[in-house]
Order: sequence, then C-alpha cells, then structure tokens
Amino acid sequence: MAKKPLGDVVSELFASLSSLVRTETELAQAEFRETIDTGVRNAIMAVVGAVIVLPAAVVLLEGIALLLIRAGVGDYAAYLIVGAIAVAAGIIVLMNALKKLKKMSLLPKRTIHQFQRDVEVAKYARQSYETERAA
Repeated sequence: MAKKPLGDVVSELFASLSSLVRTETELAQAEFRETIDTGVRNAIMAVVGAVIVLPAAVVLLEGIALLLIRAGVGDYAAYLIVGAIAVAAGIIVLMNALKKLKKMSLLPKRTIHQFQRDVEVAKYARQSYETERAA
C-alpha cells in the first residue's frame, strides 16, 4: 500500500477538522435554541397559569377568611391566619421552583458528548496512522 505524502495527510486532517468543528457548532446552536425555546414556552405557560389562578386564589382565600369569621374568629385574626398560610405556601412553591431552576442547565449536553466521542475517534485515528506509518 502506497503511503500518502505528509502534506496530503495534514491537508485532509485540517479539512476534516474544519468540517467537524462546523458541524459541532451547528449542533450546539440547535441544541441551545431548543433549550431556550422550551424554557420560553414553559415560562409563558406559567404566566398564563398565574393570570388564571391569581384571581381565583384571592376569592378562595377571602372565602376561607369569611368562614373563620363565621366560626367565631375575629376579623383581623382570620385575615392574618389566612394570609400567613398563603405566604407560607407561596414561599414553599417559590423555593421549589428556584431549586429546579438552579438545576437546569443551558449547556448543550448532547453536543459535548458528541465532541468527546469525536476526540476519542481522532485519537484512535492518529494512533492507527502512526502505527501504520511506523510499519
């Protein structure tokens, strides 16, 4: 088998590397766009849900306060009790949401994994070439 000149090998290597980098960049951009699109969609749904739920929650809390008042709890005490419970529930929901947001990653994980595989293939190809060249 005829050995290729070193210049041809280097030229092919740079062409392959250029193509690989371009492809990996496109993959990372697509994955990033997908992550952002999903985040925006979820944020819009959360806002719509909040707009629908907020007035209903106010009416519900007012009703609970009125039930407490009819049960003999003083006006101010009933509203303070209901308000305190609502604030505690809101804080719990907010803390859980913040915890989940912190875990969310914008890193293109699939692209990183593919790039790591490409590096391994390149290392293997280089070793094979060096072995073949030495023989």
